Amino acid sequence: MGNSTAQRPGPRQSPDEVVGSTTRQLLHAETAAEVRELVLQAVHGLGGSTVAATHAGDDALPVDVSLGTREPLLPVAPAHSVERLRLERHLPALLADARQALDTLARVERLAADAASDPLTRLGNRATFQRVLARLTPTDVVVAFDLDGFKTVNDTFGHQAGDETLRAFASCLRGVIRSRDHALRLGGDEFAVLLTDTDLAGARSFLDRLRARWSGQRPTPTGFSAGVAAWAGTASATHQQADTALYAAKAAGGDTHRVADGQQGR
Repeated sequence: MGNSTAQRPGPRQSPDEVVGSTTRQLLHAETAAEVRELVLQAVHGLGGSTVAATHAGDDALPVDVSLGTREPLLPVAPAHSVERLRLERHLPALLADARQALDTLARVERLAADAASDPLTRLGNRATFQRVLARLTPTDVVVAFDLDGFKTVNDTFGHQAGDETLRAFASCLRGVIRSRDHALRLGGDEFAVLLTDTDLAGARSFLDRLRARWSGQRPTPTGFSAGVAAWAGTASATHQQADTALYAAKAAGGDTHRVADGQQGR
């Protein structure tokens, strides 16, 4: 779990102490698993136990204390017992607090995702690129992209067509990268991909797959240029060399790629 540690309610705690302790810890829960664990500990602290819903008998209460995070679990206590009365009295409020904690966690996760994503393409944004670039290693490759004639697309077909083109290119990037790679939109029609644990041959293969996919899916007659750079001593130098190679590809007429100077033989 995170910085807050779920403490199992002691056997001498009163029901009110169990509920109060659990409620306070729910305010600081950092994961859905932590919320679930706090609720399960509270059930035990109130004198009950839990059973999988598929194996529940008549002594189980019809409420899922796993909160949908795993297979349904039902709280159990003998009918008419003190423990049963405690669960029936205190669990509804505890579960409401737990659901509120889960909702809060989900909102925080959405906000974090939005802050790290480009709203149009849902790729990582420039800020995310800087964070990922800082973790670049000597076994990684940076590829810088620019769509050819993108301004003409906007001027000829309209900005809606331009947006559709950007989204389509982002979709193609997502379709050909591996799960450990990173695809990002830096702004306008500039994109970048960080290929992890690969070499220039792997980068060329990636570009071949991307170009084949793009030629079949592009919504407007737009090509792309790319600059490729393997490790150049530092992350920033590697990115700079990829950008320089991109300019060379554009100067060569576009719709092609160039490898950074001095790296072609790798």
